Amino acid sequence: MKNGSLYDILKWVKNGRRELEWLAKHKISLGVACGLEYLHKGNSFIVVHRDLKPDNVLVDENMEAHISDFGLARSISDANTIMSASLAGYMAPATFRGTHLSEKSDMYSFGVVLADLVVEFPLFGSTEYAERLWIGL
Repeated sequence: MKNGSLYDILKWVKNGRRELEWLAKHKISLGVACGLEYLHKGNSFIVVHRDLKPDNVLVDENMEAHISDFGLARSISDANTIMSASLAGYMAPATFRGTHLSEKSDMYSFGVVLADLVVEFPLFGSTEYAERLWIGL
């Protein structure tokens, strides 16, 4: 993607190499929300991404957001759900404790990504700087 990941954009904004207008923030937020809606309601089965963070939101030349990185997905036959791992700061506390997996964990992560957009800085770093937690794999 031309603009890289949301993490790249936030890093450029922090370093003063780029500005991010509110309209672009809105467009990115809406793109992620639409992507999550498709994952949660657009199929006959629920897809819980569980790895939503700025690194995994790609932004194209039109500032359209695309959710990426499904490489860690696993099937849970009893819940008919697909899951993946996440960085601790973006993981819902209930998911971190190992309680029932649901779409709500992605919504928590989405809230943290929205906070990142508002403050124009990744609040919990990146996979470059933080260790991954491999939960449920």
